[in-house]
Amino acid sequence: MADEIEGANILAEALKAQGVEYIFGIVGIPVIEVAYAAQAHGIKYIGMRNEQAASYAASAIGYLTGRPAVCLVVSGPGLIHALAGMSNAQVNCWPMIVIGGSSEQHQEGMGAFQEYPQVELCKPYCKYSARPSKVERIPFYIEKAVRHSIYGRPGVSYIDLAGDMVTQKVRVADLSPNVKCPDPPITLADPDKVKDAIDVIQYAEKPLVIVGKGAAYARAEKSVKRFVESTRLPFLPTPMGKGVLPDDHELCVSPARSKALQEADVIVLLGARLNWILHFGLPPRFNPKVKVIQVDICAEEMNNNVKNSVSLVGDLDAIVKQLNEQLDKIPGQFHFNPKSPWWKTLNNKVQQNQRTVQAMMDDKSEPLNYYAAYSEVQKFLPKDCIIISEGANTMDISRTMVPNYLPRHRLDAGSFGTMGVGLGFAVAAGIWCKDHAPGKRVISIQGDSAFGFSGMEIETICRYKLPVTLMIINNGGIYAGVPEDVWKSMQAEDLTLMSPPTALMAAARYEKMIEAFGGRGYCARTTDEINKYLTEVTKDPERVALVNILISAMSSRKTQDFDWLTKSKIPHYWPLTAAAVLRQLQTAAVVPDQLQTAVLCGYYSGDPYTVSLSQNERNVPAPFCSRQRTGPSVHQTAIQTPGIRHFWGGDLVGAQEIKRTSGSPDRNDAQRETQNLGPQAEQTGPLQSHTLADLRVGKRSHDAEQCPCCLESSQYRLRESLRHGHVEEREPQTGQSHLVLEGRHLLVDPQNQVVLHEHRHKVPGPDQHGPVLYPQPGHHLPRQHGGQDLGLKYSVIWLPPPEEVRQMCSPCPKRNRRRRRQLPHMPPPTDSVSPRKCEQLKEKAYLGMLIRHTKNFVTQIYPGIQSVQSIFARHKSITRPMAESQTPDKGSPKAEDGEEKRPQFGGRFLTNPEDVFQHNAWDNVEWDEEQEKSAKQKTQEQMNSALPSEKQEEYEDLADEYWNKFYQIHQNRFFKDRHWLFTEFPELGPEEKPQDDLESVRDVPEFPGHKAKRRILEVGCGVGNTVFPILQTNNDPDLMVYCCDFSSTAVQLVKEHPDYNPSTCHAFVCDITDESAEIPFPDQSLDAVILIFVLSAINPEKMQYVLNRLAQLLKPGGKILFRDYGRYDLAQLRFKKGHCLSENFYVRGDGTRVYFFTQEELREMMTKAGLTEEQNHIDRRLQVNRGRQLKMYRVWIQCKYRK
Repeated sequence: MADEIEGANILAEALKAQGVEYIFGIVGIPVIEVAYAAQAHGIKYIGMRNEQAASYAASAIGYLTGRPAVCLVVSGPGLIHALAGMSNAQVNCWPMIVIGGSSEQHQEGMGAFQEYPQVELCKPYCKYSARPSKVERIPFYIEKAVRHSIYGRPGVSYIDLAGDMVTQKVRVADLSPNVKCPDPPITLADPDKVKDAIDVIQYAEKPLVIVGKGAAYARAEKSVKRFVESTRLPFLPTPMGKGVLPDDHELCVSPARSKALQEADVIVLLGARLNWILHFGLPPRFNPKVKVIQVDICAEEMNNNVKNSVSLVGDLDAIVKQLNEQLDKIPGQFHFNPKSPWWKTLNNKVQQNQRTVQAMMDDKSEPLNYYAAYSEVQKFLPKDCIIISEGANTMDISRTMVPNYLPRHRLDAGSFGTMGVGLGFAVAAGIWCKDHAPGKRVISIQGDSAFGFSGMEIETICRYKLPVTLMIINNGGIYAGVPEDVWKSMQAEDLTLMSPPTALMAAARYEKMIEAFGGRGYCARTTDEINKYLTEVTKDPERVALVNILISAMSSRKTQDFDWLTKSKIPHYWPLTAAAVLRQLQTAAVVPDQLQTAVLCGYYSGDPYTVSLSQNERNVPAPFCSRQRTGPSVHQTAIQTPGIRHFWGGDLVGAQEIKRTSGSPDRNDAQRETQNLGPQAEQTGPLQSHTLADLRVGKRSHDAEQCPCCLESSQYRLRESLRHGHVEEREPQTGQSHLVLEGRHLLVDPQNQVVLHEHRHKVPGPDQHGPVLYPQPGHHLPRQHGGQDLGLKYSVIWLPPPEEVRQMCSPCPKRNRRRRRQLPHMPPPTDSVSPRKCEQLKEKAYLGMLIRHTKNFVTQIYPGIQSVQSIFARHKSITRPMAESQTPDKGSPKAEDGEEKRPQFGGRFLTNPEDVFQHNAWDNVEWDEEQEKSAKQKTQEQMNSALPSEKQEEYEDLADEYWNKFYQIHQNRFFKDRHWLFTEFPELGPEEKPQDDLESVRDVPEFPGHKAKRRILEVGCGVGNTVFPILQTNNDPDLMVYCCDFSSTAVQLVKEHPDYNPSTCHAFVCDITDESAEIPFPDQSLDAVILIFVLSAINPEKMQYVLNRLAQLLKPGGKILFRDYGRYDLAQLRFKKGHCLSENFYVRGDGTRVYFFTQEELREMMTKAGLTEEQNHIDRRLQVNRGRQLKMYRVWIQCKYRK
């Protein structure tokens, strides 16, 4: 009938009435008719290749235009694919509508095709989720969906469309009216609050404006520009706030981002949230006393993580105009002094960082680094182009290297950090530019891993002929890949075992893909090629192009003052420390004792040591094996044989026992070893056997021709130890040697203390030291050296630290020769220290020396590698193999003297229930459902009888008095000394030697223990049951232990202890929850903070402040060592009614208080304090009374968090 209309057309008319321009999606049953109807009504339909990309594209239109686009998907799996885009839009606060087909209404609950509870599924991912009750009501639901998506904080709406509604016909007269949803109402802030904000700004000494993507979405660029330029305040944008003010604006301090955030005392937050992107607004990234003026559309966002000084809720553009009007009323017009110390500090930091980046941009060596590649790319970017940025390093570096000049002209992973958005965004931006800004270009810059998420959308871009240029910054991996030569050499291996988890295919030719769809593809390896190909692209901008830029697999960001998302949660692959090499080889069962001894012998003596591997010991990871490549003088058969493993101090070259290599260098060794894969027994000098014991007690002859400390032998050592180098020539004026080593051209100084220069590869400078593994792909030598390709090898090279260089160069007491490096002094055996114990202490000191130098080297040369500490912490069998015996699993470990040792936390398991009374405690005891239910019920009953608020305030105000009474009653009879500390927290033991910190090279004001090299603080020390075991165990004059308690009685008892010595221990009264409390040492001065059953005694509302404050006190790399009560511990369940203060917070009969934690609570608080988790373990421990046959269930949590 003429007056009837189908559901698909009803939906299309409703969308058109609401101003919807675009639908992105993939059609199928039951929504294909909807796409046809939309096109018939003038709505553009863009067919994508994946629902994820379609949802990303629709959300991007919402951000660019302020009105929602539609993502159209089929039922079930199609909708589930779109959830990623829905959640991304919801978190980023972008308007979008998702319409999903579903099963027919009469089939609901019958198991229909792709039937799923879709309305319920979508509710967590959107603001509004509904299913029209009947076809006639579709216009009503569409209007409501649009209204929800753009009003208040923008977000997502979902409409579920039953399959039978799509084709059902109804009378036009019965339809709900199509009324367009008006633009969102404008809301203003309280005028008094606006005045308060201006007052705070006027008195700021270090103000800062942060411009977020909320300002861009609000179209507030004009009002924000006037506010910033009239006040002359420094500003920095968030990643998608870039362009609200141009990046080249004179007041922009983006290059000094970390400095600005860390020191600002007043921050004006315009449309940005204090989430992970801004480090939650917490120390150490922010000033702990910073005052925040926040402008946001959403009231719920106020005071999140940091309490605001002024909260301005409403439309951002309107509120900034209010601020400008208030500024106009100030006599003389306020503006911040451009000559202030704050501006000077920021400008200096801006210039410093720009110089650092410029040096990386100027490094045009091949393969390219990120900065060199971006320096060429940015030359070809129009100022009005829309930038799509996606990837890990690719996105982070582009934020600083790719400038933006216009608002809403940069789209990236956003607040949700979503990977895969790039090409969906590019499609949306391309469609919008084509329709509304002809001539404007879209530039998509992605990493190769990011491109893989949605790579087939290049067909969509080519199909619709969109004005998009694609660039892939290709390092062959996620974060980092594997060099191309290394990748080729690994092909004979099982790549599922040998290829790093971060590696993708090296030098993949992605540009070939776009050629299949009619686009242009280019592959660039040099800056000249980048210039050439981008010039060609700009000549024909209408044709889609993809430029695949191959860069170094190991390129990374510049050194950061603080970790953001740059710290790796896995061990970094290239380069690896010597300890990591040992760990890998031990894992592969390659004679670990021999190998370890060889490496240690080489370290102690300075000599190369060799150890043989039998032919069946082939299970060595490929990155640690020598691999030859086919070349002019290289046999291909080398790939099928076990490679030669090279170490400084452990060169595996085929000798039959651990030996020290000596004799003069043979210039033919390199060629012989390359061809025959090892010199075998053909060594030119006599072999002299040494054992580790010989070296420990110093049983060595001092022979001028063999002494590794003599100048002649020192020159010889670097060449001969690696067995593959030979001197090509020596410069007579400087004495520097040109050394051809494993296919590299090195320049070595006269004493071979450091490698000064390497052809094509950067190496450490004179002030850098330590052992490190260098993966060196073979490459062509300079023409004067024959141009041969000598193959691929790996070497650990020891570069001694400066203080050891000075010792090595000082006169030798014997025969006036150079002195060998001095090893740590150890006391002689005494009555209390047996000879055997003395030897063990020596071994610990030697190993500690090696570990410390390795850490120093890696942190100085490769500051981006954050996993060094964890490598050493996790693999004590490598770093301290002789320092302590390894604790066996699941048993009663025995010490060498037969005494039973305490098992580690969570380390004793009850495998046989009949053995329950064989020990006093069992760990990780599983609770049954009834036990869990009973515990929850008990705590709920306690909560129902919580104390009134005035009583809670009394316990808070008198907390110190209650603890004073506690210690007056119990004094030192309540707790036992915590000797278990060193089992659980070996960081507190004597074997951990600290690195030299910055205080050794800078002026530091005097404070108790200011000369100490290692400092530990115990908070809530009580009567010293933790402090004194630490002091007794660590006989170290460089250690200072601080201890504090807010009970003056407890502190006095510590000071009266017979072992208290003010030169090694400083006890003081301190309420750590009091912001005005005085602390007798500066920030960043502690190596460890101990919290043992202390945080639980603090009001939960103050815990976050306490952890923030303690994090400030820690040095970088310092740790919080924590143990406390867990949720549903026996102590919690024993509380009777009338003892609950608040949820999980109780008062004991003596007035002291206690809180019971979960792992998640601790993880959240520690993370907000800027700390990184190393351990967060819960132990449900079953304690038994063997005499009375009683069982008691305890719950404790133990954590380690590192700064």
